[in-house]
Amino acid sequence: MDSRLVEESTTPLCQTLTLTRTKVLNAFNLRLLSQLHSLLSIHDSRRLVLRGAGRAFCAGGDVVHLSKHLSDCEAFFRETYSACYRLDARKGWSVAFMKGVTMGGGAGLSYACKARVALPSTIWAFPETSLGSVPDAGANYVLTRLSSGAVGRYLALTGERLNGADCFYLGIATHYLPDDKLEPALEAEISTCEDPIVALAQACIVPDRSLCKVLRDQAEIENAFGQAASVEEILVRLRANKSPWADRTMVALGFMCPLSLKVEFRALEIAVGLDYGQCLDLEYDMVVQMTIIRSANYREGVQHRLVRKEKSRPQWVPSTLSEVDPVEIQACLENPTGPKLRTHAIQN
Repeated sequence: MDSRLVEESTTPLCQTLTLTRTKVLNAFNLRLLSQLHSLLSIHDSRRLVLRGAGRAFCAGGDVVHLSKHLSDCEAFFRETYSACYRLDARKGWSVAFMKGVTMGGGAGLSYACKARVALPSTIWAFPETSLGSVPDAGANYVLTRLSSGAVGRYLALTGERLNGADCFYLGIATHYLPDDKLEPALEAEISTCEDPIVALAQACIVPDRSLCKVLRDQAEIENAFGQAASVEEILVRLRANKSPWADRTMVALGFMCPLSLKVEFRALEIAVGLDYGQCLDLEYDMVVQMTIIRSANYREGVQHRLVRKEKSRPQWVPSTLSEVDPVEIQACLENPTGPKLRTHAIQN
């Protein structure tokens, strides 16, 4: 088997990096991240094309491995976030093709690129509250800067999946490309043309808004999640709505880890006033607390959902929103006992 988990091809103007762990939807581990960092250290001013092999861009981190090897979490998240930070800070133009599954850390990695291309096959989400953790890899920066703040909060708490048209109209994607246009010829044009933005614009289209999946329910999302003061208030609004969408959303929130919901709700409020690097620092503090220091929910969520693939609600601790201690929420946000990440110290 090829030992390279990130394949590189270059031209005088462009560097193309392809994630190749196709059996796990290009989910990354420490070895892939190490290779990615090595390649990012070369040609900082060269154009960069980031893509995934097979049917996915990237499903995020290899959380099944991490849930069994918690000692790897500190380094794994540090390497993930520093890769996002380095991508965002690169001098050269960059583009991510969000083909297929683009979730968690994969969604974060794509957003760090200056151009982000959605396709009809795109499945974009931050599903971490269902796994006993919180959206990360820049998620809180992304979700607080969408065209709708209420939709950002909805996506963060429920882990709902967007399609390519949703991504385009929310501002997650800068371009939208029909699947049949994602051909080697386009990448070759981007690699060699005078202006890659022009090449991308010529190939891309504006999707019909009727193709959106999540944004069809935007009015209800705004009513339930907009300007809410707490997760509990969102549930009260949903209960009063009594629509099929509200019922489904209540069920979804009821399935999620209560501590994750509470921590993430507060993190979104804080992230509004932070820059990109500061959001990554905040997220590192949170995930250190929730995957290493307070690891029970993370282990339970990943094993229950992804390993045993059970449909029932995981055994969260605490099991209800009312039982979540405000002291625990604050500890997760401040990370008083764990290692720190400070993005200003990252060397490009």
